[in-house]
Amino acid sequence: MITRFMFGGIIAFIAFIAVFITSFVSALLSRETSQTSPLVNAAAVAITTLISALMLTVYDEAKHKATIRTVRRRLLAAEALAEEQLQGVPPHQGSAILLETRREISRFYRVPIEKVSDRLRLVENLSVDKLSPAFQYAVVDGVLASQEIVARHFHFSLRGLETVRDLADAIQRIIDDIEAHR
Repeated sequence: MITRFMFGGIIAFIAFIAVFITSFVSALLSRETSQTSPLVNAAAVAITTLISALMLTVYDEAKHKATIRTVRRRLLAAEALAEEQLQGVPPHQGSAILLETRREISRFYRVPIEKVSDRLRLVENLSVDKLSPAFQYAVVDGVLASQEIVARHFHFSLRGLETVRDLADAIQRIIDDIEAHR
């Protein structure tokens, strides 16, 4: 599996090659340079691009990990839901999907499932606005995989979803749509 950091490195390398070739060709076409200058110019520009892309990747990865750590600390500090409280929650259409959604969220943040309430707010409590698409990929795909559903192409957006329960309902709609088109 390609991690976010590896993906950033691959993109940085592709940028390096593209900038190198572009710079080299444009330097060759320029009549004001010597024969060795195009290669040196192209290499300098490409190396600068590579370093910039790698620095942005490292920065993005560090920011992502810091956000996950912050949310994880908040969740661990919150009061755990007792099993009796979970049983007391009024059932709703996709209670199995809600449980699986909570389980995938607990895996994403590496916290006990008891720390993930269906009333947690996606942006305020879980910072999904800063972690999407990684959060969306891990949770939505994890729930779909747990239901043994071979997902076809589908559109999913966190826009308009406020709580974990809303997220579970949206995933349930995707499952219903996939099953309806079998």
